[in-house]
Amino acid sequence: MDKSKIHFIVVAGFSSDNLEAVKFQKCLENMGFSAQAVSFYGKGYRDDFSGITASECLENISKVINEASEKYEMVFGVGISLGGSLLLDYAKKNDNLQGIVGIGVPFKLRKIRLIHFGEKLFPVFLPIWNYLQKIKKFRLSPLGAASMVTKYLEGEAIQNLDRVKTPVLLIHSKKDPVSDFKAVSKFFDIISSAKKKIIFFDNGDHVVDHDFESVAKHSLDFFDIS
Repeated sequence: MDKSKIHFIVVAGFSSDNLEAVKFQKCLENMGFSAQAVSFYGKGYRDDFSGITASECLENISKVINEASEKYEMVFGVGISLGGSLLLDYAKKNDNLQGIVGIGVPFKLRKIRLIHFGEKLFPVFLPIWNYLQKIKKFRLSPLGAASMVTKYLEGEAIQNLDRVKTPVLLIHSKKDPVSDFKAVSKFFDIISSAKKKIIFFDNGDHVVDHDFESVAKHSLDFFDIS
């Protein structure tokens, strides 16, 4: 298959930048494929997450996909954690992705009660956090978007998954400390894609970034483009 006709869009998870996605981008590029890495909120860098919405994030990711679709015959989406949720959400209404790889997609968050308790404390230290957020080298988590993201993952993200018909590969670690791997199969069954598969890793963390090369090989094999 002509690799010049193929492009991968790697969408990062809940992070202020796209560096975790860049790791996978470079892995794909080393294999001879075209790829780009974007944040969960789209291209560029953002240091103010107040008021950001899931719809805005999805709209920005849609623009990236549509731009790539104009240049390449085959465009695949690789979503890390929250990035995977956004790509699946996109596929509910669009069919111009040839395939989606979801790495550690958080269908069900662990320790959700603790997360909700922490949200109540955000207003206390959020002003200071937002100030430090502007210092890019700190790479602070985008806490200003935390409540929005939690509501999105518990609501829109897991609704209407039966509308997804794009080929889907889900990769999840059984030791994921963030997302409950036991919930993956339940939501996987709802997805309507004729071609779909789950691969569970016995080891690894939330985004299995220690083994991105293996994830890439599994993905290429699944889509028959290795």
